Amino acid sequence: MLRYILRRLLMMIPVLIGVTFIVFFILALTPGDPAAIILGDGATPELLQRTREELGLDRPIAVRYLIYMKDALHGDLGVSYRNKIDVMDMVLERFPATCVLALAGIFVALLIGIPTGIISAKHQYTLLDYTTTVLSLIGVAMPNFWFGLLVVLVFSLGLGWLPSQGMGEGFVPLVKSLVLPALTLGTGCAATIVRMTRSSMLEVIRQDYISTARSKGIPESAVTMAGNTSM
Repeated sequence: MLRYILRRLLMMIPVLIGVTFIVFFILALTPGDPAAIILGDGATPELLQRTREELGLDRPIAVRYLIYMKDALHGDLGVSYRNKIDVMDMVLERFPATCVLALAGIFVALLIGIPTGIISAKHQYTLLDYTTTVLSLIGVAMPNFWFGLLVVLVFSLGLGWLPSQGMGEGFVPLVKSLVLPALTLGTGCAATIVRMTRSSMLEVIRQDYISTARSKGIPESAVTMAGNTSM
C-alpha cells in the first residue's frame, strides 16, 4: 500500500507540471496587457515598456515559465497586478474560509447522498427509485454556477431567508452564510454519491448473509445497517 501511495504521488509531479504549463501558456496568450492594467489608460508608451521589462513580460514564454516555477517552489507566487498584494498572503488569508466551505460542502454531499442512495436501493424499480435516479442524473449534469445563481435568486433575493454573499461572524450567521454555497458545492457530489451508494447497496443486499439475517427474523433496520457498513 505504501508503495502504491508513493507511486501515485510521484505520478502527480508530471501532471502538476503539465497543468501549470498549460494554464500559464493560456494566460500568456489571453488578450490584455498586465502593464496597462497596472498603470492605467493614461500611461505613456515608454512607461509601459519599462514596466513590461520590470515584470519580465518582454522575455519568451518558456523563460517566464521557468522563472515562475522557480519562484513558486520557493513560496513566491508574485504580486497581484490589481491589488498590489503578495499572492501568497492573499491565499493564506482566504485559506481558512476555503477549508470551512469545503468541509461544509462535503457534509452536505454525504448528508444527501448516502441516505438517498440507501433508500433508492431499498425501493428498487419503484417510483421513488426512478425519481431519485433522474434527479441524480440532473445533479451530475447541472453546472454548479447555474445552480448557485438559482438558489441565490430563490432563497436570498426572492424569499430573503439567507445571505447572498459574505461570511457571517458568530455561529448562527456563519451557518446561514454557508448554507447556499455548501448546497451549491455539495449537490453535484451528492448526485454522484447517490449513484455509487445505490449500486453498492444493491450488490450487498443480494449477498447470502443478508438473506440469512432476514430469514432469522432480524429487523429490517438492522439488516439495512449491516448492509450499509459492509459497502
